[in-house]
Amino acid sequence: MTIIRGVTISEAPCCGRHYASPRFLSICIDLSNTWSDGWHEDGHIWGNVEGLCECSCGHYLVRHRDLVHIGKAENTNLPYLEPIEAHRLPKCIEASRGTALERTARLVHWRFLNQHYRDTYNEQRMLHEARARFEWEQANPDCRSWWQRLRGHPAPVYRPVRGDVFPPLPFKPTALQIDNMQRLCELLVLADCNDDELLTLAELQRELGRFDESLATLRRVGEMQQNELYALIQSQATEENPAPIWVPGYLANCLN
Repeated sequence: MTIIRGVTISEAPCCGRHYASPRFLSICIDLSNTWSDGWHEDGHIWGNVEGLCECSCGHYLVRHRDLVHIGKAENTNLPYLEPIEAHRLPKCIEASRGTALERTARLVHWRFLNQHYRDTYNEQRMLHEARARFEWEQANPDCRSWWQRLRGHPAPVYRPVRGDVFPPLPFKPTALQIDNMQRLCELLVLADCNDDELLTLAELQRELGRFDESLATLRRVGEMQQNELYALIQSQATEENPAPIWVPGYLANCLN
């Protein structure tokens, strides 16, 4: 359960302006519709944009990293920062070249640029699931007698076949996507990556079609982080499939 109590007041280091943000006592994030590039369809938008936002003075910030927390309150008239919008990302990238912020901006841009593929895939997946349900209902009609209905005998219920995942569609990144992913790879290679960042690098290399590099990067990931996402990237790189992958089966995680 997500619980909010009051606000946190923070100061922007660029100009000293004060902002408010909800003070979360707990956050419940539904990760049941996650993608291999880190996008959560039903997740909190701040997570999808890595906390990236724009101060009213024009500077770009990562909310949880750059803002200086100065206090708490039950309520306030201070403004709230909004997550960065997709059309602002090219300007953010240009303004942050050569800084730590560029990596964050390009990571968010990568996810937004994959949205067209996600939309197409979800449309085709829902059609596939609707067709499967229709065919099952035709083969399993409700044949209960009036007496069975009166006695409360349950009607046949369709349940999707566990493990029946709609396959990836062909994926051909645009020149803009390729340029952004290649630069993001360069920034990650130059950094001292932790295991989560190595998974991101391996996924980028896979989507660029650099499958051998992706598998080599995965071999650097520590055993504790060799999770479901690790196995998915590994299997898709081995099969030489570059498409972003929908990751079903994640359960909701409550971060207290």
